[in-house]
Amino acid sequence: MKLRKLLVVLSFAAAGCAAAFAGTSSIAITAPAITSLSYSGTSATPATISNLNSQLSTLFGQVQSYLDSTYFSKLHDLGELSEGFANANTAASNNPDIMGYENYKIFSFFVGSSLGFALPALTAAQFNNLGTNIINNGDMYGGLGTGGIAGQLGINTSRFLVRNLYLSLKFGIFNLPNTNLPSNMSGDIHQLLLGLGVNYKLVSPSPDIWGGLVEWRGLSLGTGIEYSRDTLNMNVGLTSQTYSGSFSDPNYPGGTVPVSATIQNAKANLDVVASSFIVPVEVDTSIQFLWVFNLGLGAGADINLPFSTIAINGSGTTWIGLPSQYTYTETPGSVSVNATDSKNTPGFWDYVSPKLSADLGFNISIVKIDIPVAFYPLTKAVSLGIIGGVAW
Repeated sequence: MKLRKLLVVLSFAAAGCAAAFAGTSSIAITAPAITSLSYSGTSATPATISNLNSQLSTLFGQVQSYLDSTYFSKLHDLGELSEGFANANTAASNNPDIMGYENYKIFSFFVGSSLGFALPALTAAQFNNLGTNIINNGDMYGGLGTGGIAGQLGINTSRFLVRNLYLSLKFGIFNLPNTNLPSNMSGDIHQLLLGLGVNYKLVSPSPDIWGGLVEWRGLSLGTGIEYSRDTLNMNVGLTSQTYSGSFSDPNYPGGTVPVSATIQNAKANLDVVASSFIVPVEVDTSIQFLWVFNLGLGAGADINLPFSTIAINGSGTTWIGLPSQYTYTETPGSVSVNATDSKNTPGFWDYVSPKLSADLGFNISIVKIDIPVAFYPLTKAVSLGIIGGVAW
């Protein structure tokens, strides 16, 4: 059969913000129209062309029903999904925070990267199937965020301002196009991170034991203000579908002509913008052991203003199949999506998010490498990072 390609752009826009929605969405496809048709050089009559166009309208109506009922009718009221992306963004803002190295004498400089995610259950399966679950089930709690690549410069102000007070400045900007993401997803990632931190040593470190075999690094209180913004354009592949039928043409042997409509390379695109203004409050401590290892623990909360917007659109390649003896011209079809939505404010635990943190580090003299983890039990968000730098 001869396949004629028709590119169809599924234009859809729906906004979400870290809360619940009340709205609907539907997709409408206008089938392509055949304007001339011939079989082995013999032109079809207007009645035959009309018969074919009627069949195409039916077949593309089935395409419309499939896309609408299987995918797009579920991609509205995305309040929980939007909330998940906002909370993942907040979690990822921990990059490149340090734990347990606040006792430097003059300055510190660290560079790191982190990934934040929020899931209904913190399992590898939930993470790997995030995109598939969104497409198949519609609104669900979940999201991804990135701390990108950021640097943090810290200064001990004991010599010129306040004893045991440390100030830090963090900055990161990160762009990663055409990235493979979990669960049959790909997309572009753009990230901005700005922050000003303040740490105060509440309890001084203990003397080392046995020449540094074990050393408690004291207790410190940290706070500050941060701004984190993630922009993710995620593409999730949809299942291709073919719908077949027939129309009458006396020029064709037997008079009944098979015809099909196929959509291939279909994708749903999620354009996510998640941002947060964050005031972290945390108490940290750490222990150095075996001279080169560091184990840190912390507890506190992030006071934040989370924002998340989700816009949905899609694309696909639609094919018309006719026997190879046919040639034709056509008027391209069109696709439109109608959507209405509403939104309200985040819940209390989105504004105040308790967190627990830990890290495992390795240090030789002033050189430090650290793997920090933060867990937000009430929002089910986690961040995981790796940082490296110097503390002098």
